[in-house]
Amino acid sequence: MEQPKFPNSLSQTTTTTNNPQRKKPPTPQELISHYKTQGLDQEQASIKVIEDLQSVLFRVIASNSKNKKDRLVGDTSKKIDVINNRLAIVDLKLDTKPGYGETFALGVASGAALNGIGFVWPHVLKGVGQIWSAVRTATDPSSTEQQGGHLQKFLFDVINNRVAIVDMKVDDSKPGYGILIMSSPKRTHVLMNDVMFNILVRLPLKSLLQCKCVCKLWQNLISDPVFISNYSRQHPQYQVSGFYLEKYLLLQLHSELLFIPWEGQDEGVPETSLSFIGDDNGIYIKHSCNGLLLCSSFRCHDEDREYYICKPTTKQYLSLPKPPCEKVLGISIAYDPNKSPHYQVICISESEVSFNHRQVKIYSSATGSWRDSGNPFIIFDEMRFNRGVYWNGALHWVGNGDLSLRFDVQKEFMLTMPMPPIPEEHLERKLSYFGESGGHLYLIEIYDPRTTVFDVMEMRSDYSGWSVKYHVDINILKSCYYYAMVRRHRYVFSVLHILHRQVGDGDESVLALQIRGALLLYNLGDNTFMELPDMFSSGNQNLGLLYTWERVHPYTNPLCYI
Repeated sequence: MEQPKFPNSLSQTTTTTNNPQRKKPPTPQELISHYKTQGLDQEQASIKVIEDLQSVLFRVIASNSKNKKDRLVGDTSKKIDVINNRLAIVDLKLDTKPGYGETFALGVASGAALNGIGFVWPHVLKGVGQIWSAVRTATDPSSTEQQGGHLQKFLFDVINNRVAIVDMKVDDSKPGYGILIMSSPKRTHVLMNDVMFNILVRLPLKSLLQCKCVCKLWQNLISDPVFISNYSRQHPQYQVSGFYLEKYLLLQLHSELLFIPWEGQDEGVPETSLSFIGDDNGIYIKHSCNGLLLCSSFRCHDEDREYYICKPTTKQYLSLPKPPCEKVLGISIAYDPNKSPHYQVICISESEVSFNHRQVKIYSSATGSWRDSGNPFIIFDEMRFNRGVYWNGALHWVGNGDLSLRFDVQKEFMLTMPMPPIPEEHLERKLSYFGESGGHLYLIEIYDPRTTVFDVMEMRSDYSGWSVKYHVDINILKSCYYYAMVRRHRYVFSVLHILHRQVGDGDESVLALQIRGALLLYNLGDNTFMELPDMFSSGNQNLGLLYTWERVHPYTNPLCYI
């Protein structure tokens, strides 16, 4: 068999078969000859050839432009995809960046691992000392404006350092990328507020209130309800509950106050003097509600009387405009910080309609002004408008007769409230206690002074009536306090308040009682009692003066300040 001439002759043959030689395009002379054979003369054939060449040239140019446009669109799409991927990576890095605490912990741990804790610790103390020095200097009230500038500079330095850290985390090879992202006014403002929030919320209460005077921005931030709520949750040491005892002494300008704490720590105990308000006629408490006291001038005529809202734990107070009426029959405050940061003052005044008509007037902290609420209403029983009780979103007043009223603060409706019947042998109601505690409205009536037995009644939430909550017999006290408690075959004691607190999964209810010279806490669950020592001076023991529930003002402090 004859061998092939070349080892790869088969491949060469296959290649030649699959790729035939390309034909040469006709020359212009050939084209002219072609058109002459179709009956055209020399000039016409030449013009026809020129037209064909122009057509071919246009098609070639159009084809090249389309290809360039497709390539441009494709390149642009690829660039957009790259940018989107880059932004996604940036967002991921920004979202996963460690916080202040984590960054600090990583720095300390790394330094300690490399050089030992003894080397790192002095630097940590120095840095913390510089931060604390800047904050303390900025909150010094002796030079508020100058020191406030120091703290503002400190905050901006923190912001700039934070931006630099974010910049490095975003892309080490492009240090300007993070700055471009974080330097927008909106992001810088948010970051600045976040930094200030986290610094101010850690300050002691006294220093925090001083910071309100630094600038308007800080005042708005510290006065914001969200900030107040967060600060109060982070500082439970300032929260307290208990009640004020108030006594009017003939020769003293201010009423005598005594605060009985029930829950909370000593740091939250409010002031027992209201002299910080600075009224020349003295100050006494008219009403209390959820940490706010409604006070007024003490020894003066009605036309000279001033009214104040105050927070005794922080010595904050606000002077109210005088109610637009000639005579105030009762004034109370309605305040629920869980529903609104604003409070309302409810005033019951005489009406020009008739002697028996009354008018409700409302002052709102949101508007800062008084207004009439509804039309005058008529009453015939003597009502204790000077002692309203706020419960279930309404103010409640009891009377000496069969009528009792409640005013829905939100709907501004005056409604009647059912009361237990008065015994036939008595002409009027013998009220021993009416108040709210632990979300319950309680009523105690004692008609026979020769007994130690009485019922604590609770109003149902739908106002359908009263039910007996506790059946009390304090005869056990007689063995220890006989001479202080018994006078001419009568038992002399005063129910001051009912206290509640959480104990495990249940509630503990205690009755605060006063006998001559002693204040007692009587447990309604197990019928035990204890005496609070050093509550009264020795002089008052001999006088036998008793406080009454109408001079007791419950005080709870859910928010640290207003």
